Amino acid sequence: KRRWEGDITSVAAAPVGGTVSRMTTELLGTVPEDASKVAELSSVAEPAAAFVETAMAAKESTSEARGLVAAPTGLSTDDAYFELLQSVANRLLLCSLCDRESGREFWVANFHMPCKFQNPPAMVTFAALVGQRVQTVAADEPYVLAGDFNFTPSSTMYELLTSGSIPPDHPHYPSARKLRRGKECSWTPSLLPMVSAYVSAKGQEPELTNHATTCMAGGPARTFTGALDYIFLSPGWEATQCVRTPCLASLAGIKSFPIASEPSDHVLIGCSLSHE
Repeated sequence: KRRWEGDITSVAAAPVGGTVSRMTTELLGTVPEDASKVAELSSVAEPAAAFVETAMAAKESTSEARGLVAAPTGLSTDDAYFELLQSVANRLLLCSLCDRESGREFWVANFHMPCKFQNPPAMVTFAALVGQRVQTVAADEPYVLAGDFNFTPSSTMYELLTSGSIPPDHPHYPSARKLRRGKECSWTPSLLPMVSAYVSAKGQEPELTNHATTCMAGGPARTFTGALDYIFLSPGWEATQCVRTPCLASLAGIKSFPIASEPSDHVLIGCSLSHE
């Protein structure tokens, strides 16, 4: 019934009360030509994904505001964290559906997480932003978040989505970004806990959802085998009849997917869902 699409880390300046009061994540993928409409988007985006706050002169044009997407000013450069967040173009898709019998609406979201495992704080940020955005859009309605998340069940990102938070002193906790004026960012990687459909129905994630041999930037061939794909649920869902996935023992002699029986390096996952 409703479709939502946008970059989770694109930044636009929102004019409010004669000044640009903050830079806020703009989740519709584009900055309106009419600068006055950007303020409307800020009420949708909220500060959940606002990494920085600043004050600027309102005389700046929309085209200048667009420049903030590529080169935000006043940020410390002690690491590549923020720059990495701004460099990706992954999209979050959400669609509102309605049960014909009950009239109950619910949301289905899909996301392909950037494969930036070399930078765990950035991956934690991606996971937090996606979870926060889905929960903000769905509000009180049930939701399903599925996709290729590029992290394993033992990762900090999985812990964040299923527990709702990670300790601030965790080594993968995103570093606080500061303006040169010394004002700290108020955003935190926290959200309401989600439940994995496979864990709910079977007690554990699949042994593997990905089996791939790849060469990165001309380096040696490396094979990864493990779970990277998940179906995360809001409270109230009951998951049953999960699609059976291959086990490690079945890979004997198979160097890498895809093969004739598995047309992708990622296998199919799925389940039947009902809501209370």
